Amino acid sequence: MGVREEIAESAARVFYVEDYAWAAEEERDGWDGESACRFNWAGPGEDWMNVAPPTPNKCLAFAERFLSRVSEVNSESVSEIYRRHVAAHEANPNPWCARDPTPELFGYYLAMMSLGTGVEWYDDYPVPEKKLILPDVEYYPVSCAGFESFGKSYERW
Repeated sequence: MGVREEIAESAARVFYVEDYAWAAEEERDGWDGESACRFNWAGPGEDWMNVAPPTPNKCLAFAERFLSRVSEVNSESVSEIYRRHVAAHEANPNPWCARDPTPELFGYYLAMMSLGTGVEWYDDYPVPEKKLILPDVEYYPVSCAGFESFGKSYERW
């Protein structure tokens, strides 16, 4: 599997699980204790990424559209953007971060940053010389029948 494909799969998982977890929490908050549940729920210490069902194909298709938008607003391929971020890490590694910057992690962080979760690549890795531009994203594959929106694109750092 290539770098872009790994980034896309990881971003798709984030887009799906973020909305799945929200929908599951909404269901649990209104659950009467007797009716059937539509969602798996994460318990104490469980990661939603491991609890949610497999990522639907429609989420991967959305992640591909998202990455195309990222490439467009940055005027370079997602693989090049990733390589630039890895090079910044190699030139100035964060001594507090024990994880290597994999394509899977990069996809995770791109999606989380675009969703506005507050989880940032730059919390663990250095900022490259050329700033990253990301679109704001709204995507609800579970809770709102697939509503999706790309908002304005902003420099991240």
